[in-house]
Amino acid sequence: MLMDQLIKKYCNDLLRSFVANSNIRSGAQDNFRTPLHTACEHGFLSNIRQLVETGGADVGAVDGSGLSPLDLALRGGHSSDVAEYLRSAGVAREEARLALHFALREAVCSSDVGAVRALLADAAVGGGDVAEIVNMTPNGTNTLLFKYEFLIFQLYFSVNSY
Repeated sequence: MLMDQLIKKYCNDLLRSFVANSNIRSGAQDNFRTPLHTACEHGFLSNIRQLVETGGADVGAVDGSGLSPLDLALRGGHSSDVAEYLRSAGVAREEARLALHFALREAVCSSDVGAVRALLADAAVGGGDVAEIVNMTPNGTNTLLFKYEFLIFQLYFSVNSY
């Protein structure tokens, strides 16, 4: 009991000190879990917040068995606070990804190469899933790569047409 209290109290400081990459995966012996998986499995809400808000932990990451941090929290019977926090963090993450995607889409469609480069650089620096964002197809739309290739094709033939 005392050990659990000490772990909960000091774990955030340890996480800040030792976990430079909040999305680093364990080995096969721990089923390729992230620190967030472990915190959720044990229901440590303060650690979960620390990992997500300051460490950029991916709330959608799945372990070797295909389980997300939310799956582990629910399976462990932890408080609804943990589940609600993870759900809201997941929604916020997806909204940010969609906002970046649509900003990129607008820049691509307006042929603003400088804006595309800046948005991609910001996403990469922020630890974003750039490849996933570029290849998103919200509501069945084409990927940005398809849009961009089509734009290049159009520009090429409009310049080189007779």
